[in-house]
Amino acid sequence: MLGGFLFLFPAILLSGLMFPIENMPEVLRWMSDLNPVTHFLALLRNILLKGGELDFVLQRIGVLVLMAVVSVFVSFKRFHTTLQ
Repeated sequence: MLGGFLFLFPAILLSGLMFPIENMPEVLRWMSDLNPVTHFLALLRNILLKGGELDFVLQRIGVLVLMAVVSVFVSFKRFHTTLQ
């Protein structure tokens, strides 16, 4: 429960769901770019409000896929080292 609160609460606050990212300080904007929820919300807003511009959709999906590949690779490496 505490782990979920420690990771989900900052992720939601930095995603731009409650506060616009443009109003955040530069350091928090940089941190929000590392947050996958930010890219998902931008993708969702673009699809629902603008009809899904192909360039924007492909760019955000590419970022999300890259984040997924990196996280799977890192978790695979960490899991592999714990088995040996």
